Amino acid sequence: MTINISGNRFQTHLSTLESYPNTLLGNRHKRQHYWNSQENEYFFDRHRACFESILYYYQSNGRLQRPDSVPLETFLEEVSFFELGPQVYAEVRKNENIIEVTHIELPKTVWRKYIWLLLEYPEHSIIARIFYTISMLFNILSCVALAVETLPYLMSKYYGICSNPTNQSLS
Repeated sequence: MTINISGNRFQTHLSTLESYPNTLLGNRHKRQHYWNSQENEYFFDRHRACFESILYYYQSNGRLQRPDSVPLETFLEEVSFFELGPQVYAEVRKNENIIEVTHIELPKTVWRKYIWLLLEYPEHSIIARIFYTISMLFNILSCVALAVETLPYLMSKYYGICSNPTNQSLS
């Protein structure tokens, strides 16, 4: 059986493809739309490098690996086109560390919603940006203060100042 992918011809056994009957290439009725009787082959105007991986999926009993040279969106589009199934699509997304964005339910009360947006999303408003900036300045100031306290010069100068009641001044 010959499959022409944008000018590249691939040879494979029909039994290899039919081991996955729910896919585009594995189902005789689905792939019939792409039959070119003049050339006696199936023709798909699709991405060549992706098809090498998809054909390997059929030949390796279900192992699918995205080629490094192919963008993820293109590869997912080809997986969807060849109808490899939602499980394969989910597996590719898992292997590529794609996480679904979940919708966050905001509080119903107006003032709680505003406080949530103020604290969680500094790009929401000018007040949120000001609050974020002040908060970050206090964080930086506290980190610097903690770091300065560990300097040997300051540690020896002020060490035991609170435990000795006779020292009333710092000089």
